[in-house]
Amino acid sequence: MDPLALIELSRCVAGTGPQREIEGGVHPLGISLSRRLERMYGQRIAHLDALVRREMLRGALDGIESGPAAGRLHRVRYRMQDVDEAVAHGLLLVDSVTGDFVFRHPLVRSVLVQLATPNERRAAHAQLARVHRHDVERRAGHLAVATIDPDDEVAAAMEEAARSATRRGGAATAVAWLTRAAELSEHAADRSRRLADAAFVAGQSALLDQAQELLDRSSACSGVAASSATVITSAYRGLYQDGDVKSTHHRVVSAIDSLREWVPSSPRAGA
Repeated sequence: MDPLALIELSRCVAGTGPQREIEGGVHPLGISLSRRLERMYGQRIAHLDALVRREMLRGALDGIESGPAAGRLHRVRYRMQDVDEAVAHGLLLVDSVTGDFVFRHPLVRSVLVQLATPNERRAAHAQLARVHRHDVERRAGHLAVATIDPDDEVAAAMEEAARSATRRGGAATAVAWLTRAAELSEHAADRSRRLADAAFVAGQSALLDQAQELLDRSSACSGVAASSATVITSAYRGLYQDGDVKSTHHRVVSAIDSLREWVPSSPRAGA
């Protein structure tokens, strides 16, 4: 537990905090420590200006820096601005090295998110997507949450982010983003293709059960022919999970033959 939070909690119990934290006649020691902290921070957040709360929400939703450079401070990736009021309320601190605002305790972040409405969270993610417009993966991560209805532009952005994740070895992330891209696709053909691509990445990463599930979903898209990714993934799963060499070979050959029907024959030399 953060010592700073314990200090604040002790001040709250003693009645010496910056404002009254406990209301309704319920003694703070009657509930768990984390619940007491959540209540305390929630009451402080409720007193903030709406613009400050929105700025802090963006910081809470953008994640925390990791690694030795981050130290013990809850340093966010998004640089919050004009939130001095939150410092005065004991919700944020100022990093003495960088001068950035940092969260006083992880529960401040979680309470901010809990108190926000779904529309407020989506708006914050949409703003963060614009802030990170030059970072393919971070932008896609925020767009995935900010978007509800099918949107081909967002789906394409997530597909691009999946390729980036695949190149750096982030197979699980790539599968998740391709799956979300499929959900946001406006047309069945694109939905089937992206599900098949997700299945291919999952299969190559030995996530064979997930690959099969994605293949089934891809095939369920009515009126869409099987893609090469679907055929290869299905064959890969049959070969390495079931050891079915003969049937796997038959399926691949049949798929190649069916694809030939759609490819125009090459013109003869001199024709």
